[in-house]
Amino acid sequence: MSEAAVEIPVPRHPAAWNRKALIAASRRLAARFGEHPAVVLDPFAGVGRVHELRRFGWQTVGGELEPAWAAAHPDTIVADALAFPADDGAFDAVVTSPTWGSRMADHHDAKERCTPCGGTGTVTVQCVDLLDRVDLGDAEAVCEKCGGSGVRDHVRNTYRHALGSPLTDGSSAAMNWGNDYRRFHRDWVVEARRLVKPGGLVIVNMSNHIRKGVEIDVIGWWLVALHAEGLLIRAVDSVPAGKLRHGANHELRVDGEVNIVYQIPA
Repeated sequence: MSEAAVEIPVPRHPAAWNRKALIAASRRLAARFGEHPAVVLDPFAGVGRVHELRRFGWQTVGGELEPAWAAAHPDTIVADALAFPADDGAFDAVVTSPTWGSRMADHHDAKERCTPCGGTGTVTVQCVDLLDRVDLGDAEAVCEKCGGSGVRDHVRNTYRHALGSPLTDGSSAAMNWGNDYRRFHRDWVVEARRLVKPGGLVIVNMSNHIRKGVEIDVIGWWLVALHAEGLLIRAVDSVPAGKLRHGANHELRVDGEVNIVYQIPA
């Protein structure tokens, strides 16, 4: 008798598609393609929420670099977004939410000193003989909060920590805002233009973020980067989003997202 297959749970994704942004993208697809069942690619598919566009009549294909997240949907393949395995002009549109270059790209194993024991791993406890009610004095005991290590794992809502393992080499999920992030996504825009038919759409969901108390104009950079590759801007749709209200700079969160809608020249 063969062994039963063991289903491995898919790790959570810290930045799955905002469903309001997906609905807004579907409206743009409808305005461009009407009733035509356009084929839509998300090359940064994560756990595959883009496939929810099927309920609006669109055909979807997903690509994801991390196998553990790609496994969340049967129509998401493990693929490199910079070299997607498809012919030129294979898709009517790309609808995607790339990484935003925010602190969610942090990928070190963050730890913090345990507060109850002050980082020593032990705590002082009072010993009492309960039978004779005699105070036996103080003694050192292993700190229950940290198990004696002196540090506590700091739970963070990042790609690496949500995945539960190191990110694949070359993943944009490990790229904070900077030269590597910008270089990677300029290369990706070239690949997106290759994959989409003339006249098709590229819809990018994006948001600014706060770094050291200053708002980083990531949206503005994307507008310039897409235009520099000859894509034609059609719209910038504001999308309400409920951002996290904890972590670094939580009091300065940028609340809005946008869908940048571009068209490939015909």
